[in-house]
Amino acid sequence: MYQVISFDLFMTLADLDVRVPVLWERIFERPLSDQDIAKHAAALRAHYMPYYHALYQPPFVSMGAVFQRGFAEYFKAAGIQADPVRAAEIFLEEHNYCPLYEDAAALLTRLAGRYRIVISTDADCSMVKGLLPRVPHEKAFVSEELGVYKANRDGAFFQKVLAETGVKADEILHVGDGRSDIIGAKLCGIDVFYVDRNGTGIPAGVTQRPDYTGSGLQKLADIL
Repeated sequence: MYQVISFDLFMTLADLDVRVPVLWERIFERPLSDQDIAKHAAALRAHYMPYYHALYQPPFVSMGAVFQRGFAEYFKAAGIQADPVRAAEIFLEEHNYCPLYEDAAALLTRLAGRYRIVISTDADCSMVKGLLPRVPHEKAFVSEELGVYKANRDGAFFQKVLAETGVKADEILHVGDGRSDIIGAKLCGIDVFYVDRNGTGIPAGVTQRPDYTGSGLQKLADIL
């Protein structure tokens, strides 16, 4: 049935959470408590998420620009004396150092030679250049290179995936943890395995349901 398995990267294959303490300590250049790290992370998210969701439609804006804006607004609101440009650079850079989840590494090994593996990620190139060499794959589709994000209303991202892999929509399965993974893939008739590692359920505002759901990738291994 499936010839190609398309994987999102962050929080699907790569664990960004473990890098969060490091990136905040790099930004402030000092050790931080778990409480402080959680506070900063939540506040930053509140400032950048509105712009993040707006990315899905044209005009294209890089992730770096969105994170820089989020940091600038947060630092100003909180009276924090820190450089938002440098903070955004650190934030993007730290994505490269994410380890693969144990179930992801095992699954990629299991799928080798059985399926064609591609990476489909909403990311700037600077976020993945150090990570992609550690992930076995045939080709990577990166939003900054394509100039479009996965949830584009015209389905441009996944149409590009289909065109370059040369398969039909029913011959590819996309695996991801975000609303854009479901929206974008389903728009193009592609089956979706939704990874819900944090147990938060289907994201708000998503009307189409994923074809499969799992708290990790073990269920996907069983399906395939």
